[in-house]
Amino acid sequence: GDVAKRSNFDNLDPNMMAEMALREAYKGALEDTKVFAKELKNINGKRDGIRKKLAQAKKSGDKGKVSELEGKLNSQSERADELTRLLQNAMQKQKQFLTLMSNVSKLLHDTAMGIVRKIGQ
Repeated sequence: GDVAKRSNFDNLDPNMMAEMALREAYKGALEDTKVFAKELKNINGKRDGIRKKLAQAKKSGDKGKVSELEGKLNSQSERADELTRLLQNAMQKQKQFLTLMSNVSKLLHDTAMGIVRKIGQ
């Protein structure tokens, strides 16, 4: 098991290993973004439903129901605000990974080109 895995990694180009590691980290950041966006969409749907019920309760003059629904709406709004912050952080993390991947790729390319130039001298 470990020997087979190790020998597979021994044969990999270090550039490829770095790229694979960064790609996996980026996938994790992307998945976080998707999860937060999906949950935020769900919360916004719930808020729309609560708003409709709230409008009906206000029309009917049911103050107890209005108060209950306003509490639910506030709770959902707080959760939406929290998810928005989490989504923004996940998107920032995703952007940082892309920048890091680009920088590492450029560094690896520049290093390889420096080696080629030295060999050609």
